[in-house]
Amino acid sequence: MLSQTEPFICLYMRRLTLLAHDSSGSIGLGAAGRHADRFKALIITDSFAWPLRDYPVVSLTLRFVSGPIFGFFNQSFNLLPRLVSGVAPRRRRLSKAERTAFNQGFPTPESRGRIQQVFRSIVESEDYLREVEQGLSRLAHLPALLINGQFDPVRLFGWPTRFARAFPRHRSVIIKGEGHFPLITAQSPDTVAESRMAESLSMAFLILIESLSPVERAVLLLRDVFDYDYAEIAGILGKSEANCRQILRRARQSLMNRRTRFDTSPEQTKRRDLRRGRRSELNLHGLSKSELDHFFGGDV
Repeated sequence: MLSQTEPFICLYMRRLTLLAHDSSGSIGLGAAGRHADRFKALIITDSFAWPLRDYPVVSLTLRFVSGPIFGFFNQSFNLLPRLVSGVAPRRRRLSKAERTAFNQGFPTPESRGRIQQVFRSIVESEDYLREVEQGLSRLAHLPALLINGQFDPVRLFGWPTRFARAFPRHRSVIIKGEGHFPLITAQSPDTVAESRMAESLSMAFLILIESLSPVERAVLLLRDVFDYDYAEIAGILGKSEANCRQILRRARQSLMNRRTRFDTSPEQTKRRDLRRGRRSELNLHGLSKSELDHFFGGDV
């Protein structure tokens, strides 16, 4: 999971504010620790950033949730998001529209299985969690907002206190009456639906470009996403302009053969133009070839 997010952080993102929640928060904090210069602030809610050997209750819970028995019911009945949306909110019960929007984030058994894979990989990765904990020192200069529910069990484990010690510039907020998901009732149905759609589109894009070769991914992203001209791309990748044009045609054709055609809405066009507007924020010329190889997953 971290290997999929790092290339986008390294190449395309600046002055990020990280929202780290629950188990997946350790993935975000791990990426932030490796690239601290890309982040400007942290929001941490009910998460952790250290090995779980001293917290057997949490470790056993994650192992159960990522295990085969729970996995069968989760993939068959979308159990995990139903539990979260139906049971977790304490201040008020989510409306039917809110629960529906929340649950639609995992429409297929495969998508439900992926979140279990995240839980499994985290609980089995002590070395990675140790690295995440060590990386907190590189983030200590950032302002951090620490949010926890009043009845969140992680407060019993002392995790908010550990984060408070790690981030001197922190501010702690306790949401009265809430538990482990203190922010879920603050979202409207439209907000939940839009965030789930954005996640789905991002995952679809990642899956599509993963089918390309490393050099095809590099040329496609630089040209079509960030609007670099062929001379700049050729200089970055050490190839001729003509070769870059051929590579781009091949990459586009490969994606055309795989994608389902949809009409582009005005909002999608606006988002595309905004992405191209970020071109001026990039500074790829300072990257070595080995760094480019790492970012794009192979030799470029």
